[in-house]
Amino acid sequence: NGRLLSTIYSNYKAAESYQQLIKLIEQKEYNKAEKLSVNYMTRFPDEKHTSAVQFWLGEIKMLLGDLVQAKDYYQRALEQADSDERTPEILLKLSVICYQTGEIQEGDKHYDQLISKYPQSTALHRLVVEADQQRRFLILNDQALVVPQDPVFGPISRLFAVLAARLFLRALQ
Repeated sequence: NGRLLSTIYSNYKAAESYQQLIKLIEQKEYNKAEKLSVNYMTRFPDEKHTSAVQFWLGEIKMLLGDLVQAKDYYQRALEQADSDERTPEILLKLSVICYQTGEIQEGDKHYDQLISKYPQSTALHRLVVEADQQRRFLILNDQALVVPQDPVFGPISRLFAVLAARLFLRALQ
């Protein structure tokens, strides 16, 4: 009986921490959200929101420009996601990060998985819309694709633009 109460309390605290994390992200308090996320992963490594917390850590790192760490968190989220609804978005963001860092083959692998397993996903639809809007701002630099650091676009739009450029180049091959 005491074990059941302990499990219920732990689940309650995990859910409470997760809601606090979402609130911090909505308030754009990314440093606090990152600390809370790392704390969550330590305290509740097997909870149902673990994959989502890894995803949010990836988002935070991507927003802060740390693509290496963002990629690591997205990969962890993907490993834990199974049939998580965020899987298409995770695959898309992994593709974009790989293309931006010059890891073209790995980016292609994630993108091919996205289009083969999730062709009707919101992530793929958003990519098509973003690609159409961003096409004229792309630059090709050797193997890595670089997008101008234009203040009009946020980091996410720049990353979608990178993927759009890669897809355009794939279509030409």
